[in-house]
Amino acid sequence: SAWHHLPVDSLEEAKRIGFSLALQMSEQKRDEPIEVIIDMADKLSFDELLAMSPENRISARRAHASRSQQQLVNQLELRDGVSDGEYLQVWLSNQVVAALTPTQIVNASRIETVNLITLGLPVRSCLDEAVSRISATRTMSVHSGKGQIIALLDSGVDASHPDLTRCTVGQKNHYVGSNMDDECGHGTHLAGVIASSHSQYRGVAPDTEIWSYRVLDKDGLNSNTKTLLTALQDLVVDATSLTPAQMVIANCSFAVPEGTFATPQDYETFCDSFDNATSDCVVVTAAGNSGPGAATITGPGSGYRVLTVGASLGRPGASYNFIPPYSSRGPAGQRNKPDVVAPGGYRRPKGEANKDASVVSSRLTGSTLDCNSSNEKPWQVDLEHYGLSGTSQATAMVSGVCALLLEAAAAQGRTVRHSEIANALRQTAQTLGFGPNDEGHGLIDVDAAISFI
Repeated sequence: SAWHHLPVDSLEEAKRIGFSLALQMSEQKRDEPIEVIIDMADKLSFDELLAMSPENRISARRAHASRSQQQLVNQLELRDGVSDGEYLQVWLSNQVVAALTPTQIVNASRIETVNLITLGLPVRSCLDEAVSRISATRTMSVHSGKGQIIALLDSGVDASHPDLTRCTVGQKNHYVGSNMDDECGHGTHLAGVIASSHSQYRGVAPDTEIWSYRVLDKDGLNSNTKTLLTALQDLVVDATSLTPAQMVIANCSFAVPEGTFATPQDYETFCDSFDNATSDCVVVTAAGNSGPGAATITGPGSGYRVLTVGASLGRPGASYNFIPPYSSRGPAGQRNKPDVVAPGGYRRPKGEANKDASVVSSRLTGSTLDCNSSNEKPWQVDLEHYGLSGTSQATAMVSGVCALLLEAAAAQGRTVRHSEIANALRQTAQTLGFGPNDEGHGLIDVDAAISFI
């Protein structure tokens, strides 16, 4: 047993250390730090938070986290010598993220207000015909996402791309690299799926404003729990600072790799912040590209409040109509996931571009994706466009659809929350004939969702 190798004094302390972390600690040198998420036991009621104004909601969360984390923070700073800049207090979900040695982790496990300590986890990145497949013709003739904001937590966005000249790109912050530049190409491709104004490869919501939070490097990697949750909290603060108030859509086309969650508790702990962010944002997450096996949904798509998107190829009644093998399947814990599916394409091996069904969007010349020489090299359509496939593209499409739904509600003078948007898309989705852990409720139907909401 992994517990046997840990210097804990009681079973209660051992229970506060997640099994996957315990295994890591048993193999770690005493002075080598491990990034961990420390989950506090005392949680605020989500329903009570929803009843507050956005400003009061943030104030309440910050005050509660400061108060309930005080003993832990004092121990980290006074006893264990961890300085302020070396840990992150996550007020959104009442957690602390820190790089601690095994000895410091054991010390933290002895604090009664600590619920669980689990591993911080690595994060990776996870349209011409595609838009027509989501039954959006009527809606897109009226709405274009005007006045709405979609935040991309991704590799950055090249605001100078010709496809994006109609929309506004706000470069909010970078958490990896030395600047906001998209060196990977992933974020710019998704921005095109959302807001391209190209005549043929038009995005879902070309008048949407995009906020860019760079959390991924040139390889679509190198993020961690601390930087990701810092960006998420910054987004929530930025969203609640808007006047007049409005819901911002958070596009989360990234994933914690499959196999890194040892227990359901690890799942819940990582996803908790994203679920809590739905109080102030519409949070749309990718199911992941780890299918076709069961229970392959990647975090944060495994959260129970977030809207989790799988990939499809085809539409109801079409002859070419299935869930591609790469799209992750549920269940996620005890929940059926994904919630819905949207066109995500299906890449063909290099040399078979004529058979490729990828999602065509904005190409960033010279980026890592553009220079990829493997069999998964993008289908290069022209100098400004290439095709990519994945639940990332499907997620971006649904984020654009959420902007259309929010715009439609605003035109009626109504303010709607994440739960109402998610429910409208679930309830009006059209089945492709697969099970709930393959397609969720089915392929989104935008015109029907607009009528529903």
